[in-house]
Amino acid sequence: MVVIQLPALKQRRRFEIEQILSIFDSKAGIYLEIDEKEYPTAFLGFLERLSTVMKNPEVVRDLVYEEILNHEFQENHRKYTEMKEELKNVIISEERANAEKEKAMAREKESHHKIEKQRYEHSRNSLCF
Repeated sequence: MVVIQLPALKQRRRFEIEQILSIFDSKAGIYLEIDEKEYPTAFLGFLERLSTVMKNPEVVRDLVYEEILNHEFQENHRKYTEMKEELKNVIISEERANAEKEKAMAREKESHHKIEKQRYEHSRNSLCF
């Protein structure tokens, strides 16, 4: 594995490396259509090596498997994100329902206290006569 810190490179070198990396900016999957005329002659060896590697059936098979796994991972991640969002919405709905239920219980309790207070007052007034 090679790690390149592009900002640390001189402008000319950075441009060359960015040109090489631009080959892989395609969304075409494992196969790339490359017009060799669009790249400097210094890249021809690199481009020929890419072409040679893609003629190896084992490499192509591995790339296809990698593409399938990547697609499955992305699909699973999408499903996970959707389920997480659904769960979040269910929790929010339940919290709102519980809050409303608590408010209703508090109103009922308050109403019950008022009725009890009125009964007490009424019975107290009845005894005074």
